[in-house]
Amino acid sequence: MKILIIILINVLFNYIYLRNSNKIIFTRYLKYNLLTAATLVFIYSFVYGMNKELLLIHVPVYFFVFMSFFLTIGLKYINSPSEDIYEIIKKHKKISEKNIILKIKKRKIIDLRINDLIQQGFITLKNRKLSLTKNGAKISKLFNSLKKNLKVECKG
Repeated sequence: MKILIIILINVLFNYIYLRNSNKIIFTRYLKYNLLTAATLVFIYSFVYGMNKELLLIHVPVYFFVFMSFFLTIGLKYINSPSEDIYEIIKKHKKISEKNIILKIKKRKIIDLRINDLIQQGFITLKNRKLSLTKNGAKISKLFNSLKKNLKVECKG
């Protein structure tokens, strides 16, 4: 029952966050979610006491549910390049690879991604050169660590 409550709290958090935000800023999203998690741990430890069940089951479950939501809600705002390719092929039935590439270039997917990362404060653009910010380096390390530890392959 407690695990169901954790999932429902995550659903509620994401519903409220997404209703009040037209864009996901990772650092803000993470900060509010950590604040929610800390509040839940405080309430849980006050009601049930600090115990192994909280630390070994509920905190990891909260983390994995949070990561699941985080990694999928971004899809609300930005299509993946693969999704764009599927939509182009679906619309045109048959299309050459060259024409797909031209249509993808027109959509400026890379420009959109770069602008989004600049707005979130993960990269900077100076003298036509991109570089990671301190937060960008931290996020990059976090995602690379998660990929390595969870043995997740990211392609395309």
